[in-house]
Amino acid sequence: MAFNKFIFGRAAAIFLVGTGFFILSAGDVLALRGNSGWLYTFYNSTSPLCGTSHYLSVDAYQRSQSTSVVVPKIALGVLRNSDSAVLTDISAISRCMVGPTCFNPCQQSRRIDITGNATYPDWGGVYQMGGCGTIKSKRVHDGIFMKPTAAGPDYRSVFPGDDFAWLNEDPSFQIELVDYPATISASPSTSVTGIQRAVIFDFLGGTVGTSYAQNFSGGKGIYTFPKENLADGTHVWSFYMFLGGGLVSARTPSHTFGLDRAMPVVDDYDQAPLAPGAADDVTITAAATDVLSGLSSMQIYIDGVLMHTCTLSGETVQQTCSYDAGKFAAGSSHSYAVTVTDRAGNTTPLSDPKTFTVILPPTVTADFSVSPLSGGAPLTVTVGASNIGGTATGAETYYFWNNCNSACAAKADCESVCGAPAAMAAASTTYEYAAAGSYYPRIVVERQGAYAAGGAMVTANTVNQKPEVTNGSANIDFDYCIDPASSIFSWTYIDPEGQPQSAYRVQAINETEADFNSPSIDSGKAITSNNSWGTVLPYGHTYRWRVMVWDSGNVPSDWTSGGDFQTPPHKYPKASFKYLPDFPAIGEKTEFTDTSVAYAASSTIKSWEWTFEEGHPATSNEQNPAVVFSKKENLKVTLKVTDWDDYTCSVTRNLSIVRRMPKWQEVAPF
Repeated sequence: MAFNKFIFGRAAAIFLVGTGFFILSAGDVLALRGNSGWLYTFYNSTSPLCGTSHYLSVDAYQRSQSTSVVVPKIALGVLRNSDSAVLTDISAISRCMVGPTCFNPCQQSRRIDITGNATYPDWGGVYQMGGCGTIKSKRVHDGIFMKPTAAGPDYRSVFPGDDFAWLNEDPSFQIELVDYPATISASPSTSVTGIQRAVIFDFLGGTVGTSYAQNFSGGKGIYTFPKENLADGTHVWSFYMFLGGGLVSARTPSHTFGLDRAMPVVDDYDQAPLAPGAADDVTITAAATDVLSGLSSMQIYIDGVLMHTCTLSGETVQQTCSYDAGKFAAGSSHSYAVTVTDRAGNTTPLSDPKTFTVILPPTVTADFSVSPLSGGAPLTVTVGASNIGGTATGAETYYFWNNCNSACAAKADCESVCGAPAAMAAASTTYEYAAAGSYYPRIVVERQGAYAAGGAMVTANTVNQKPEVTNGSANIDFDYCIDPASSIFSWTYIDPEGQPQSAYRVQAINETEADFNSPSIDSGKAITSNNSWGTVLPYGHTYRWRVMVWDSGNVPSDWTSGGDFQTPPHKYPKASFKYLPDFPAIGEKTEFTDTSVAYAASSTIKSWEWTFEEGHPATSNEQNPAVVFSKKENLKVTLKVTDWDDYTCSVTRNLSIVRRMPKWQEVAPF
């Protein structure tokens, strides 16, 4: 009987039968290792034994030609799943093939048990199915339970392996021949050497597959079989081997891997809000898609620096990634871009950067005025704002504080320092300050949540009231007994605020001058707190004088008149005297000589008044008296003289009185 063999082995396998194919899942074949035990083969869909009807042909045979059966029996039973009834029971006691059992597997599910109670070298079991034609992915049996007769070769898939993975380049299939029997039970017996062959199966998505054979040489080891130009998608692959000595391996379990060489697609990325301010948290959100392997991660860069990575689930629908970047400085500009990576490791280049600029907060500017800045209490002040500008838009609101000594610019800041403001209906207002003092009127302009910054604070002081010279306190004193003679102007200063005097000015005019526009006597503004001024005035004139003072705030008083006065027609007499001896002794007569000078028309002194401290006499009206002093010390002598115009001056001098020296007389020697 001619047939094509599709050999399957240790777990799941895929077979083709006629125009249909069938998938046997893991668990369908149990306790099978290698091929030196049982062998299973699907035959063509027609059979000479069962004709063209549906059938399952089951054969048991011994593959080795040189070994006899050493146990009396092989039992092959065909059981029905529904009631486990034995439909066929066949026994074989020698090397043979057990004939087919025909029934309809398309309508009935069967379990086939091949049992034996001993070890059978090189025995095989074959079942075949035919007539079901186009049945796809239909499970046609529940299980095949077999006991291997001997260990076959050990082999496995290496890459792509058991763990499903997505790849982004064509893989090279790798298989490993791990171990095999030292000799093969065949005639002639040979070792596994020389040229071997592997048949590789590759199915795209489990529906369309190809197989190809590749020779390889050598014994145990890992062999690489390249397969180029694979289509992107999910692949399922397995293989079996033809080894030396006619040994054919069972088919390996299937392994699944994904091939995705296409870049994922960045669908969109943007920031919110679109026009952020300095107080806004900026969020960057990106969306991307990979329809084959699905996305594994998405990366967000800000200003060229990786700031955030989203780990994604690998879904093949659109995925999003968001990053809360926080706040940025007002007026600063920034760029951001995105990369995405799929599960196959394809990473997009950095996307074209998008940019945003953090908008500056709205501003308000204004010119502020306070008028007048000073004046007498009660003082009415007008405070206003004009030339409103800045970037803020909309209507303005005005707030007024009559006394807010603060550099605040925002309403809330001023309110926390100076209390609740007074609302203003217009851009200006007036306020009366009743008492003297310093005040700080303030206006704040608000527009679109922004406030005028700076320039709003203006200090308005009420007027510093004038100081004054008290009534009748401006006096003129004369000292004509000195040369040159002096006229002393004096006054009493007072100030309503108690501020001290900082300056004065005295002016005087004589009878030849009409007014004070160009006075002959003028002290000028003297910066001093003294309340008197002396000067030399010509004799023989009648004068009028006045005084002005300033307080420490440099506020002047009004002029205060000191009245009229006359200077004498000539100098006062000059009192002077001399005495002998120069150092009078106690009890010694001292003679005083008047040397005074008179300036009156008579040019003579009319009277003299002497006063002698500790002198005898103590006083004298003589012009040239003689006096005796009784004490040794410095004693005062005063002379007061009066001329014929009754002008009087005096002079005082100190005399040093010494002890009297002893008297002696020279006599002739004896």
